[in-house]
Amino acid sequence: SPLNADQLSNIPWLLCTPEATRLGRPEDDRALLTRIAQRLGVKLHPASAELPHGRTAAFVALMAAQTMLSEGHCKQVLLVATDSLLDADGLADLEDKGLLLTSENASGLIPGEAAAALLLAALDQQAQAPAPSAVSTRRLHMVFDSAAFTLTDPDAIPAQSRPDAINRKP
Repeated sequence: SPLNADQLSNIPWLLCTPEATRLGRPEDDRALLTRIAQRLGVKLHPASAELPHGRTAAFVALMAAQTMLSEGHCKQVLLVATDSLLDADGLADLEDKGLLLTSENASGLIPGEAAAALLLAALDQQAQAPAPSAVSTRRLHMVFDSAAFTLTDPDAIPAQSRPDAINRKP
């Protein structure tokens, strides 16, 4: 079930954003974090933080969340990642660096916008004993363009996308 405003206010948020040096990024991540909270009508938890590390921000956030959870600072952490490559300055910079998809650069990127959120929770002590590192998914909600999908049954995930199929040798 969705979290209410009081529950969200009691969870630290870790906001993953582009590198501080990238053109076209938000100038003040804390202001962005605050605006998101205001828009949702919630107060930010004091341990909430912005992580302007670009491509590695999600990994930095996962490490920070693991520390927060394992040291008992909180029971849940919300990882939020957002990026936009639709700013004129940012697009010009990417074009100047030859990073956009073109007929000459087949491995370039296609500009766009994206956001994702992942709620992480600490396992209870008994659950941690046999498997200290574990992932449990209760529900996965994805949006692709205008189509949204909610998976509540792990067996509904296509076989080629299941974790046991990834990196499996033919």
